[in-house]
Amino acid sequence: MGTVLIAYASRLGSTQEIATVIADELRQTDHTVTVAPCATAPGAEAFDAVLIGSALYTGRWLGDATRYLRRQSPHLVDRPTFLFQSGPCGDQQDRPDHPSVPRAVRATVRRLGLAEPVTFAGRLDPTMITGRLSRWMASLAPAGDFRDWEAIRAWAYGIGLELQERDRRPSPQPPRVAAP
Repeated sequence: MGTVLIAYASRLGSTQEIATVIADELRQTDHTVTVAPCATAPGAEAFDAVLIGSALYTGRWLGDATRYLRRQSPHLVDRPTFLFQSGPCGDQQDRPDHPSVPRAVRATVRRLGLAEPVTFAGRLDPTMITGRLSRWMASLAPAGDFRDWEAIRAWAYGIGLELQERDRRPSPQPPRVAAP
């Protein structure tokens, strides 16, 4: 089947773990998968499909993910591209004032005609928190692992099946020109 890139941005490892599980599911549908941090990820043009994911902090994607999405945008319009984000913990993910898609990501998604990112609940491990902003954010959210692994695997497996179906479609043939 095809080649797939999963580029992710993760501050404390939760989004990286999600990217790894997604890669495992895509491999189940016979895809060759490369997983890399957005900061060092190869260009999207070398892959048949691309997934980009980021942790959400204060309602925003991490800078590496936003920059990667913008930088690779010319290569994303002509290949299947899927976005995901993780971050809300506990009941925070259901709050009406919690933005579903960061403004900068939404603008790029609309410009490229991509689907908005799928949001997965995150993990908050107080033992891994560093920095004043992270400690403040942690005080507002319950600690724990709120990721729904079954939903993550199902989403990834569905992408794998969709990509398989695309691979089976015949390529468009050029129109035949009648001989004079």
